[in-house]
Amino acid sequence: MKMRWARPHLAVAVVTAAALGLTGCGGTTQIAHMISGVHTGAAAGSTLVTTNSGAVQGASSGGIVSFLGIPYAAPPSGALRFAAPQARAAWTTTLQATSYGPRCPQIGRGGVGTQTATEDCLYLNIWEPSSGSNLPVYMFIHGGGFSGGSGADYNGSWLAAQGVIVVTINYRLGIFGYLADTALDTGGGNTGNYGLEDQQFALKWIQANIAAFGGNPNNVTLGGESAGAMSTCENLASPNAKGLFARAIVESGPCTVNWQSLSTAEATGSSLAASLGCTGTSSAVAACLRTQTISQLLTVQNSAPPTGLFPSAGGSDIPVQPRTVLGKVPLLLGGNNLELGIGGTNTSMTQAMYDSNALATYGSPDATFIEAEYTVPPYTNYGSMWVHTETDFDPSPGAIQITFCEDVATWTLDTTNGGTIYAYEFNDPNAPSGTAGAPEGPVHTSELQYLFPLASGGPTQDVPLSADSATLSTAMVSYWTNFMKTGNPNGSGLATWSAYSGPTTAMQLVPDAVEAGTDTNGEHHCSFWNGINGALSSSRR
Repeated sequence: MKMRWARPHLAVAVVTAAALGLTGCGGTTQIAHMISGVHTGAAAGSTLVTTNSGAVQGASSGGIVSFLGIPYAAPPSGALRFAAPQARAAWTTTLQATSYGPRCPQIGRGGVGTQTATEDCLYLNIWEPSSGSNLPVYMFIHGGGFSGGSGADYNGSWLAAQGVIVVTINYRLGIFGYLADTALDTGGGNTGNYGLEDQQFALKWIQANIAAFGGNPNNVTLGGESAGAMSTCENLASPNAKGLFARAIVESGPCTVNWQSLSTAEATGSSLAASLGCTGTSSAVAACLRTQTISQLLTVQNSAPPTGLFPSAGGSDIPVQPRTVLGKVPLLLGGNNLELGIGGTNTSMTQAMYDSNALATYGSPDATFIEAEYTVPPYTNYGSMWVHTETDFDPSPGAIQITFCEDVATWTLDTTNGGTIYAYEFNDPNAPSGTAGAPEGPVHTSELQYLFPLASGGPTQDVPLSADSATLSTAMVSYWTNFMKTGNPNGSGLATWSAYSGPTTAMQLVPDAVEAGTDTNGEHHCSFWNGINGALSSSRR
């Protein structure tokens, strides 16, 4: 099994009426009514807001009001570890919401140490314009391979300046967020997806509180990048997300990926529990797991299969694979032209090395077909050709990849099912790396810097954008926020972005030429991958 979304110097990350459980019985009509109806609430701009748990004091700067580190759930520790999130106890004095809450427990970057020593980590952050009412709301789920990252890595001020309220969240990660075990089952196969439950609890907090901040709880867009994008897809398939959001933005996280079964996740969890000495009756195992230290659990996490501590499908929380519920609500979904070009290419790679990699990754006879399909030229060297090959598609058994042909498959499946989807390919060749003056190109996570300002840590810690890239950033912020407002990214002064209807209709997000016209299916050899043995079609069964 492979994980393909970690950028070395970064911390790496719609709904349809069906996803909300509103299909049939007037479900689509209900969603339309929810969004068109006027909600009466407070106006944005006040730095003092009263939530259902108590008052919070934010800060105003540059026309944006921010509220950082608001707890949205009780600390998931003790009896609440490996359990559904619960409401936070109310506070009686005003909470100073001016600094981020702790990250959820996770392995430090490079696999060394931890970034937090507390499970009291379920916090959210809000950015809003200094004026306006009944504003659309965007909840962004961070990436990080389901094992790292934080909502604090993303500053929502650029998006908020366009008239939306932005919410970022922390959610449980790794073994704390995705350890499934029959001993922890609360009924109906509801075990292991605690990180997903946290996301849904945050959405419920928004429903209960966002009107006090000037937001419209009936006009919520859910979105994310990488693991956050895939989490968004999972929420599409979860009946527990019913009525909590109206559309989705999915960045570099195709909805066609197959998730492990609940039984597979439980087998991994049982093995990990046994390695901690947690055996016996279900109550004994659960109690034992809840007495382990954070350090002990993270140590065991390192021994899990690469995708063992991921979401699972088949229980009551995610009963079906997300691909089966596509086509019911507006989506804005796409990926980056060279997702797996992270860290550059091996310019010394020879054809023999390429052939060896292809055989090891794709097996025989597929490797032979691949070596005939991908050639130098047109690719400049075999290293470049290799990262393009894996970016296009990698059918390794059990792998959960972010590859471009999975994006194309999602676009196709959504439209086949009658949905409206705005497809994009981020393709700025001068997207910056972490080194000044050294472009890295449109690799995984590189579009984030075009939507969120530079941060002191996390995925947007990069060098400033060039003038041309900054112009693209301005257009992307407008497209994204227009979609949050209405479900359509188009607006005044922007190149027309048509809903996806075929391989040449995906928007090309490149400097000075934001337009459709590129045959993404041909560019990424997707027909080829659909045709060979063990290819894309097999991965979606």
